[in-house]
Amino acid sequence: MAAGYMPESCGMSGKCNCYFVVEGNGNVYPCDFYCTDEWKLGTIDDDFNNLIKSDKAKNFVSCSLPINDKC
Repeated sequence: MAAGYMPESCGMSGKCNCYFVVEGNGNVYPCDFYCTDEWKLGTIDDDFNNLIKSDKAKNFVSCSLPINDKC
């Protein structure tokens, strides 16, 4: 960031990114902090291109965009 590059870490960019986490049972989630039923994108048998373009994956990112006024 000091060199003018965008941060790769979601913690440094101020918004969530959707990257795949695959659990031992084959379930796929958008982030290792959100491996919950609510955010399950699919399973290892699904097409990853479809998972990343899914409404749930897009909603995962968009939910992180609003910033509380106290921040």
